[in-house]
Amino acid sequence: MPVTCLTSSNERLISFDYTVDEWDELKGNYVDLGLHMKCCGAPAIPKTSKLGTQFFSHKTDACGEGKESIEHIRCKELIVLGGRAAGWQANPEESGEDGGQNAWIADVLCVKDVSKIAFEVQLASQTFPEYKRRTERYNNSGVRCLWLIRRKRRHPIAEQMILDRINTTNRNDVLGHHPDREDMPVFQVDVSDLDNISVFFPWHHGKGPYQIPLEDFSRGVLSGQMSFLDGRWCWDA
Repeated sequence: MPVTCLTSSNERLISFDYTVDEWDELKGNYVDLGLHMKCCGAPAIPKTSKLGTQFFSHKTDACGEGKESIEHIRCKELIVLGGRAAGWQANPEESGEDGGQNAWIADVLCVKDVSKIAFEVQLASQTFPEYKRRTERYNNSGVRCLWLIRRKRRHPIAEQMILDRINTTNRNDVLGHHPDREDMPVFQVDVSDLDNISVFFPWHHGKGPYQIPLEDFSRGVLSGQMSFLDGRWCWDA
């Protein structure tokens, strides 16, 4: 379920920027605007899901673009809102490529001056090598990447992160959280309640975990509330 498309004049439209009434109006006159998908240029149709989620649909299935869950779309919306509140330019489904012309599409790309941070919402399973590959691709593009993964008490990725860091000096990893890595920030997000999506911040010096609403988390990350000290991510509440 993409949430962005382009008009005939290449103006970007974002579905969650519209009120319900504005969205209904767009659904009535979208043909005149020449809406098309960013990913493939196919005609785009504004639609509303049974649960009220606003999104753009390909007119045909030729593109093969994967479908996203409502939880995924809601996370992107909250990240964008937090990014804008922090004074950053925040756009969902922003594309780019690294120096080797390897293309990427960020769930949300936040830009301010020369700083660029990509938020990736990874609710589906993904191998640890793929996390590393995609993170390196962002790094090679001059973009920092922060991962948000589905909340689980014991997540298999945490164990692989420990093994990958087996030769490092900091081994004080806490069960139920991810080993803190400055080069690959990974945090768990609880999407069980669409009205209360929260990020679980790791324990630090016996305090936590902090359960932070996703919009507040996005705003805080981009406002400098998160820092990496003594081998741990810290949050200035």
